[in-house]
Amino acid sequence: MTWVGIIAVIVVLIGLGWWYFATQNTSANKINTNSNPNSTQQQTKSSQKTIASFNFQGLSTPATVAINDANYTILVTIPKNTDLKTLTPVITVSENATISPTSGTTQDFSKPVTYTVTAEDGSKQNYIVTVQPAAI
Repeated sequence: MTWVGIIAVIVVLIGLGWWYFATQNTSANKINTNSNPNSTQQQTKSSQKTIASFNFQGLSTPATVAINDANYTILVTIPKNTDLKTLTPVITVSENATISPTSGTTQDFSKPVTYTVTAEDGSKQNYIVTVQPAAI
């Protein structure tokens, strides 16, 4: 074999070796990236921040509740002669959201009360709750 032939074989062997190790490294990286149990993947937090239901504890007659998600208002009609200053709301919000003031906290509803719903992602939405006694 001539020197040219030997050099050609060496070049081919180096090229094959480079190709082999390059493809092995890429495959290993793909496997490690996809199967690593310790890898942290960003999970999207919910942006839902609505009041699903609103009512009051201990009323002699159930309240009539109108939740307006377009204007973020709630109008509650309660039995006539109910004391507006000592009402305790029971509130349900979107999954993973919180509300302030909290459900079960007695409030003075003689004037509108603002509730803030905070979504899991930290975004907030205010709702204004107005309570009125029934006409009859």
